[in-house]
Amino acid sequence: MKTTQVKNRYNVLEEIEKFIWSDIVIYHTPIWWFSIPFNFKKYLDEVLTAGYSNGLWTSDGSNLKNPEINYGTGGLLHGKQYILTSS
Repeated sequence: MKTTQVKNRYNVLEEIEKFIWSDIVIYHTPIWWFSIPFNFKKYLDEVLTAGYSNGLWTSDGSNLKNPEINYGTGGLLHGKQYILTSS
């Protein structure tokens, strides 16, 4: 098992490798005013943006000819499971 506490320092490239390595990703976070805390939002922004062409995603899956078709299919982490728990 690999974990990350977003309040601590983390290496973005190591976090990308954790996503690629994992079978299940579990997010456990408080919800404040219907939103996630800043540190968690910052973590997701940094890691998912850096994941472009680094193993997480290559495009949004759409094309110019028919942009609605296949939108959201450009991700590379097929078969992963995700769990979100909140308090």
